[in-house]
Amino acid sequence: MSKRILFFLCFLLALPPSLATAEEALPLEKTILQQHLTQLELERNLQLLKLDESKLNRDLAELELEAKKQELTISSKRKHAGKVARAYYMGKRNDLLTLLFSADDFNQVLTSARLLEIIFTSDMKKLESFQLELARANDLSLQKQSQLKKIRELRQMYEKRLADMIAIKLLKEENLQKLPDSSSVEALMENLIKDWRSRGLPVFQDFFGVLARVMQDLPQLITPDHIQSEGLFTHKLTITEEEFNKFLLSKDPIFQHAYFSFDHNQLEVVGNYNQVNLKIIGSYEVVSPTELRFHINKLMFDGYELPDSTAEEMAKEYNLSFYPALINPNIHVQEATLDEHKLQIKVKFNIL
Repeated sequence: MSKRILFFLCFLLALPPSLATAEEALPLEKTILQQHLTQLELERNLQLLKLDESKLNRDLAELELEAKKQELTISSKRKHAGKVARAYYMGKRNDLLTLLFSADDFNQVLTSARLLEIIFTSDMKKLESFQLELARANDLSLQKQSQLKKIRELRQMYEKRLADMIAIKLLKEENLQKLPDSSSVEALMENLIKDWRSRGLPVFQDFFGVLARVMQDLPQLITPDHIQSEGLFTHKLTITEEEFNKFLLSKDPIFQHAYFSFDHNQLEVVGNYNQVNLKIIGSYEVVSPTELRFHINKLMFDGYELPDSTAEEMAKEYNLSFYPALINPNIHVQEATLDEHKLQIKVKFNIL
């Protein structure tokens, strides 16, 4: 047995029984563990995509069934509408007007007028009903097209992630072949995935869940002393990272062992929760005058980087965007920066 393997085994014995962190593992073993986590996370994400695709296909099937029912309804309504149109085109309704003008007395005029009103109202309801059914059919058609587009995009995403997963798996297997004895690192691989799924993933879900809820309360932090005027209608909101961290801690104890920092146009979170070391790096983007969207650029679990698919999953599940309109409906965002330990948002009051 080589000195390197002997050292590695002694090193493992000194570790806690759960797993070796990225900082503790040897270079090649660390690479293999990282690749294994990425591979298995991609596999988990692929299963979620399959569920999403199945739901979309079920929704599409329901839309297609509804569209077929709509075709029958329109066919029936079209016959009634056609009869009404032909009646007016061929002058059959003019005969009723003749009755009105040929009445002998006032009572006959009232009777004829009432008859004309009933017939005209009935005609208009038939035409209106036909138009409404046509509009509904068009709406169903648009929904079907949108659903088909989502399914195609999801399928493309699935195929890309599948290709990424296969490529990572092949690289991992190549690296495993380089080890004189892979049994020890295989045990670490198993423990890493078990630890991520039993502790790590729930921690990230809890953390993001609380953060998404607290972000809805962020307007409470915007007081007059945080607003600086730059013109008649233009202002700058400034929140320091220290104020932001105090605000989060006042909302939930989950932030007791986490710190948010603002610099280089990035928000970085480093924390420890339920004995899990987490790291989140993200940035804000102005996607509309009323939304400041948060993008997750990187997630780290106990020193291991999680794949982009996991970041996308969290972003989809938990909304960390900021909506300045919650402060005032007339506020429109123009620019946002995260630098020198400050979050600064340039806004404009739209009074029109």
